[in-house]
Amino acid sequence: MGDWFGTLAAVRELGRRGVEVRVATDRLFDRSAWSRYARRVRAPGIRDVNEYLGWLKQAGARNPGAVLCATSDDLSFLYAAHARELGEHFRLATPGLEVIRELLDKERLYKNAQQAGISVPTTLFPSDAAEAASLGSGAHFPLLFKQRTLVLSRTLHKGTPVLSEADLREAWGRFRCGNQFPAEVLSRWPDADRPVLQEYLPLSAQRIYCIEGFIAPGGERWATRAVLKVLSHPRYLGIGLLFEHADVLPDLEARLVRLCRSLGYAGVFQCEFIEHEGEHLLIDFNPRFYNYMAFDHARGLPQAWFAYLHAIGAHEELAAELDRARVARPDAATLAYCYRLGTWTQLTIERLARSVPPSEVERWRRWRKGALRLIDPAWEEGDPGPGIADAIAQLWMALRHPRSFFRRNSRRLS
Repeated sequence: MGDWFGTLAAVRELGRRGVEVRVATDRLFDRSAWSRYARRVRAPGIRDVNEYLGWLKQAGARNPGAVLCATSDDLSFLYAAHARELGEHFRLATPGLEVIRELLDKERLYKNAQQAGISVPTTLFPSDAAEAASLGSGAHFPLLFKQRTLVLSRTLHKGTPVLSEADLREAWGRFRCGNQFPAEVLSRWPDADRPVLQEYLPLSAQRIYCIEGFIAPGGERWATRAVLKVLSHPRYLGIGLLFEHADVLPDLEARLVRLCRSLGYAGVFQCEFIEHEGEHLLIDFNPRFYNYMAFDHARGLPQAWFAYLHAIGAHEELAAELDRARVARPDAATLAYCYRLGTWTQLTIERLARSVPPSEVERWRRWRKGALRLIDPAWEEGDPGPGIADAIAQLWMALRHPRSFFRRNSRRLS
């Protein structure tokens, strides 16, 4: 997953600590592979699971002892599903496949969360179109069709709003047809392709509260940070462009630790909550690297280093590092995360499309100037390669598919 910002954050963090890092990629402009800390390794994409796993096992046999890092839901699933054969060549500390399912299947996650005292949005789990129409009858609209899991999803689709009860049957079929899953997933999780129906709260989704952290085996040690996601791409249902520092809510942190302990989960985690009527509602639990991880590295939570220590079995060092990381850096509140190229592109195109007023653009400009230091996931002093690759890739996409590029950056779901 060399194009993901979480991967790039890990490359830089581990590289600065003297760890030799290899980025497996099948594309020229994957950002992480352009880092001065990375060695590029040509590999097939993970969409062809059998080809990718065959290549990975051969690569491990040629260079045994390397650590495998889970940079996405797909790889968390694949590493857990094939832990025995991968463990013959690699060092990895993956949870069992059943633990991964309890976190990445939304029906199971929400039940587990409620048992740990964590609130979740009102969510229905229909088995077919008829049940979707029946369960949705009398519900408060709009609702949102979402994928039950994003593991090896062919679309990574964040959700489709449904505006009325009359649309439920057709929307179910259209959503399921457009969001299919490979046999690698369905053979283990047969209901993975059944979407869930969730209350849609777009105004609450404008400020998403996140807690991220690392929990050690046994659940006795952990360290966390928190952020507010204040601008997404696309708006309301998308990845974060702008984040600001937030205080960790102790009660919510305690409940997340309780959830991890109850499932026997250890490792990196990132959790997203919408704030609605004074309550924090859990919408996602991600047991892997995440988009804005460079922000947490800068605030004294070196997630990639924790994952590395966990994988090589350096438990005492990991415990000491977690103890140090429990207190954020003194300047943490003065930092802000800003993917500058993505933010500029989206706001400029939204302005041209007249989907936002001029005051909206000016508001974000003031927000950016208010931070004493910006953490940009692509650009870093002393390691310009990923930023250059990112700019070239975005320009190439705009030139090659201008209508799609414009539509994607101006899309607003409401």
